[in-house]
Amino acid sequence: MEQNNSIKPLWFFHIPKTAGRFFYANVIRLLEHDFIASGQQYTDIVNGYGHASFKPLDNNNVLSFSILRDPISRTISHYQHIYRKYLTGDIKEYKKEFLDFMFNNPTKEIVDYQTKFISYNGNEKIIDIDGICLSDKVEDSDLALAKERLSKVDYLFKMDDINHGTAKKSLELSRKHFNLEPKTEYLDSTLHNIINPKSKLFRESLTPKEISLLESLMHNDYELYHTAKYTNVGLFLK
Repeated sequence: MEQNNSIKPLWFFHIPKTAGRFFYANVIRLLEHDFIASGQQYTDIVNGYGHASFKPLDNNNVLSFSILRDPISRTISHYQHIYRKYLTGDIKEYKKEFLDFMFNNPTKEIVDYQTKFISYNGNEKIIDIDGICLSDKVEDSDLALAKERLSKVDYLFKMDDINHGTAKKSLELSRKHFNLEPKTEYLDSTLHNIINPKSKLFRESLTPKEISLLESLMHNDYELYHTAKYTNVGLFLK
């Protein structure tokens, strides 16, 4: 069965530590299965695996989904999972280690990571999870590009709104976009605990002063997070 080349390709732009694996498992993977079961090819028209660069948004001719997360929460998760700095001992000692690391390394990729990721303008189609190709710091032009790209995302969610309800609706919309008949039921697939309990515990231990300092350090990510126009989930689920 031939694929209609006039249909816009779908992209899921997965920023690390924003519940992207949950979205992939419950939306993209089921969509790929529908294509296979229908005898159709989905390569190049369903793009959801890995941490794809946001550059395809620049031509403004894609159906797109993405997720942003509160920057401090995302950074803690990044620090624990990607850097393998797990919370195993005294939380006060761990907090000191984390804060010292953050403020002693203001140009590390972990600082303003979401802005750096979204504004990446290099040639890599998939961005390494370690962020090696990302810029050391965010220029005004980078923040402007990140805002422009986010404004083109068709369905932009906060991580707090990612659940089986929003995933199921996203799958329905994607099937409709490709004129696909469902070949499998929605299964409430894997990854029940989107947020690592240790990450949540540490986030809740931060004092208002510590939160304020971290917000200042990651001011670009917070500007992006607070000014982005998100999908109205109430209307989305109707």
